[in-house]
Amino acid sequence: MLILEGIFALHDQRVLDMLDLKIFADAEPDLCLSRRLLRDVRERGRDIEGCIKQWFSFVKPNYHKYVEPQRNVGGKSNYSCTSSPLS
Repeated sequence: MLILEGIFALHDQRVLDMLDLKIFADAEPDLCLSRRLLRDVRERGRDIEGCIKQWFSFVKPNYHKYVEPQRNVGGKSNYSCTSSPLS
């Protein structure tokens, strides 16, 4: 058994051809942003304005361009996380 994870884990067709089971795990965008803000401000000392600017100029567009299309490769095995980072 091999568990392969990462934002581009289901991106390369050569890798997909070797997998028997594919699971796409995802979280709601609001949850992703709130987790990122908490992490970057608390752990990395970044300011909120910079985090939000990076989210809308780089993170969100690239998620839609590269990561979201991998959802279709996960087949019926899609998992969505909905728990709050504050709970």
